[in-house]
Amino acid sequence: MSAPYRLLGADLSPYTAKIRACLRYKGIEHTYVRRSAATEAEFQRHARLPLLPILIGSDDFSIQDSTPMLATLEERHPSPPAVPNDAGLAFLALLLEEYADEWAYKIMFRARWSQPDAAAELGRRIAADVLAEDAGDDRDASAQAFAERMTLRLGTVGATDANGAVLDASFVRLLRLLDGHLGQHVFLLGGRPSAGDFALAAQLGQMLGERATGALVRREGPHVAAWIEMTLDAPKAAGDWASFDDVAPTLMPFLVQEVAGTFLAWSRANAEAMRENAEEFSVDLDGGTWTQEPQKYPAKTLGELRRKRQELGSHARLDALLGEAGVDRVLRPA
Repeated sequence: MSAPYRLLGADLSPYTAKIRACLRYKGIEHTYVRRSAATEAEFQRHARLPLLPILIGSDDFSIQDSTPMLATLEERHPSPPAVPNDAGLAFLALLLEEYADEWAYKIMFRARWSQPDAAAELGRRIAADVLAEDAGDDRDASAQAFAERMTLRLGTVGATDANGAVLDASFVRLLRLLDGHLGQHVFLLGGRPSAGDFALAAQLGQMLGERATGALVRREGPHVAAWIEMTLDAPKAAGDWASFDDVAPTLMPFLVQEVAGTFLAWSRANAEAMRENAEEFSVDLDGGTWTQEPQKYPAKTLGELRRKRQELGSHARLDALLGEAGVDRVLRPA
């Protein structure tokens, strides 16, 4: 009998790693299938966009986009829970997931594709995964094409050399602030992993697996490195969710400096540029001035996050935390 789900993805896709971590945590029977020449027909049959992963059910149900994918898995398989029962903590999980998917991704993308030698090696790894072993010269040509295509995307993502100082500073700050928090908590929100854990560990896990960035992660964030490995490889509940008041103090510095001061400052400027149909925008962030062409998808997801924040309504502890951190200046503008 076939497994209830097939996850069609790639080893170098952080969003694939994000969903695999959730499936493992929930003990959901599934088969992981790498996208390759052998699975291309299945990919084309289910893909609405040229993105990985795709989650395919035994009833031919399929879904793309890792954020609704996690929500769907939670709805279909609520135990063990990956959403806190406290509405404030549940929103924090969504906020951290958004930070991971839209900002930590930029850090990962720069680390992966900005150096020509590293990009060439990654191109060869992708070609080896995708093409048959007897592809011969086609594999070399494809490896070069993969590397060139991803390198060209550095500008679209904003992970350019001009923005490099901002991303490099953010990377180190992220590790140090997160390490302080994870020195006190097993997962981001206590004893259970949430969407925030799956998403952020997946982005950082890609860098932990590389020589130079892996050494940086282990040096600046030893607790982070251990958490990444546990979350991605064998996530298990080690207790219940933390109380809101317990998790908030050690999470506050991260929310202030990384989520509000860096990611949401960028996200608001990007959304405003999209609304004004600007060709380019600049915003001052810690580490320098950031300049890029606006991105449509992060503007859309910021709107969705604002909608969810509004729907949540009054939550005294969350209101105080996000107000002090500066998060609500972006999510609930006056």
